[in-house]
Amino acid sequence: MTTSSKRFFIKRRLELLFWSSPHSKSLWASVAKLGIRAPKWDGDEHFSIGPILLSRNKPIATLDVFHDKERSEIDFALSFTPRPQSQPPKDVLLADKRAGGAKGVRDLVNKSYASSAAPIASYILEFEIPKKSWACKILPRSIKKSDGQIAQIGKQVTLEEIGVRVDGGVFGIDEFSIIYDHINEKFVTKIRARAPIRFVKTTLDIPFFEELQLFALEQFFEKVKQ
Repeated sequence: MTTSSKRFFIKRRLELLFWSSPHSKSLWASVAKLGIRAPKWDGDEHFSIGPILLSRNKPIATLDVFHDKERSEIDFALSFTPRPQSQPPKDVLLADKRAGGAKGVRDLVNKSYASSAAPIASYILEFEIPKKSWACKILPRSIKKSDGQIAQIGKQVTLEEIGVRVDGGVFGIDEFSIIYDHINEKFVTKIRARAPIRFVKTTLDIPFFEELQLFALEQFFEKVKQ
């Protein structure tokens, strides 16, 4: 299954990637050159790089970088959000140009761990799928008397949300949740996992997000026959 075919039913998808690197003046200078100074975060200096315009059918990328003086580290947060259908405004085009596009950001990412193996990063994936297209194997379900105190809330109680914390989970998953939004008739899945940073060649494409999503779909959902 290709990336495009997996994404077509996703109404909203958010991807976040966090990692840290030892502080160096040259690395911080590169950060300052590509980004603009942003409000401090918990007292840490902060630069925002982007938005970065990837190809037309891909999301927008933004790299936020923080100088943690207490730990003498530079923290990176790479986020991907859906790209609007409208043409990008002038300030977005200027930010993309300042950063050198995807190549400029990827070169900075490579520089952040050039002297060591790819660091273990924290991945956060959140996506929505419509109930008319997908059925969840575990939600929603009716609460029975045997479920204890929660069954006493009312005559009919329905479980529409589940969240777990995992030790030694597959794919490095340590948190997983599914919410059934009965008003908008959609499922919202959120996964937090830890794994080494892994990009596709010289791009900003991160295959691990696709692997996490495919795992969630195969494990907890079934395609509705139209």
